[in-house]
Amino acid sequence: MKKLLTIIMIAVLPTSIFAIGGFGLSVNSSTFSVDAGSSDLMVENIKVGSFSYDSFENGGGIGGYLYLDIIPVVDLDIEYNFTGQVYNFTFENAVTTSETQEFAFLAGSMFITIQKPVFDLGIPFLAKAKLYGGLGMNT
Repeated sequence: MKKLLTIIMIAVLPTSIFAIGGFGLSVNSSTFSVDAGSSDLMVENIKVGSFSYDSFENGGGIGGYLYLDIIPVVDLDIEYNFTGQVYNFTFENAVTTSETQEFAFLAGSMFITIQKPVFDLGIPFLAKAKLYGGLGMNT
C-alpha cells in the first residue's frame, strides 16, 4: 500500500505544482509610429532655435509575465512590457547647428489583473473549461 501511495504522489505532485502559478518572457514588436517633424524653441515668445527629428516606427521590445494561483479567493496576473526604438534628431540655433544625433524612444507598460473563476465546465477525462471574471489596471 505504501508503494502505491508513493507512486501516486510522484505521478501527481509535479502536475499539481503547475497549479500554483506560472511565469514567462516575451519578445514583441510595437505598431507605434511617429512622423518626421520639427519644433521651434521659444523663450518669452522669441524663437531662439529649433530641433527636428526623423520618423520612426515598429520598435522592438521585451516583456515578462507572472501568474499566481496560490491566493485562496482570487488569481493574480502581472505583466510588464517595454519597447524602444532609436531615432535621429538635430538641434539648431543662431550660433550653431549640431550634428545629427541618435536618441532612444522608450515606453513601458504594466498590467495587473485580479481574476476569480465564475463558471466551471468539464467533460470527465476529455476537457475542462473555466470562465473568469475580474478587474484590471493598466499603466
